[in-house]
Amino acid sequence: MRLIDEILEYSPDNPALLSSVIHFWLTKGEDERADALLQRAEGWNSERQATFYAMVGMVYYDFDWPEQGERLLRQAVQTGPIPSSVVVQAATLLLQRRAYSVAVPLLEQALEFDPADPPLSLLLALAYTLQGKRSRARRIIGEARRVAQQIGDYESIPMLDEMSQAMKQNPYAVLSMLSWILSNGEL
Repeated sequence: MRLIDEILEYSPDNPALLSSVIHFWLTKGEDERADALLQRAEGWNSERQATFYAMVGMVYYDFDWPEQGERLLRQAVQTGPIPSSVVVQAATLLLQRRAYSVAVPLLEQALEFDPADPPLSLLLALAYTLQGKRSRARRIIGEARRVAQQIGDYESIPMLDEMSQAMKQNPYAVLSMLSWILSNGEL
């Protein structure tokens, strides 16, 4: 345990490291130690804090503590911008667990900061589709196509079109496919 303390001293404000140590403590049944590490983020800048809360929120979901996970993910959204790679992972997990009320604000906020990110647009459109809000999903895909054309990202347009069609037929299959893609580091 001394080694963990030394590692944390070396890099005390690293969201990925702290979330990994929290995962370790939860695995060992040391919930109090895991909770104590949450306090470390208090003085960080908003983006680092938001990233940390999102990453730890996913850890708590992994341990089947959705209330704690949801609280931390909501806190992440309120705190500040979150890197899109973290948002994509968190949103995919949330959509798999049908936690749309947490996934949608997370994705909406991320798209405000980065409207030219096709995976974010696809996940938000998928979230709306899974909720039965197909007109909103179509609007998000249309906006993503428009942005892709504006910035010259012509490779994303066929993918957006294909995913849009697939969502109409079987949104859960699209979610499974996106989960597989993420787990293999393809997105």
